[in-house]
Amino acid sequence: MRIGTITEVRETRNIIDRYAIVETAVNFAKLETVLVITNH
Repeated sequence: MRIGTITEVRETRNIIDRYAIVETAVNFAKLETVLVITNH
């Protein structure tokens, strides 16, 4: 499932931290279950 598109990346005072602003592709208010899979 496509989550969205990154529209902006903001840096913080800490050089290793960044925040991404995401324009969502779906209405997350209507989702009941979300599964996140990582390779860690």
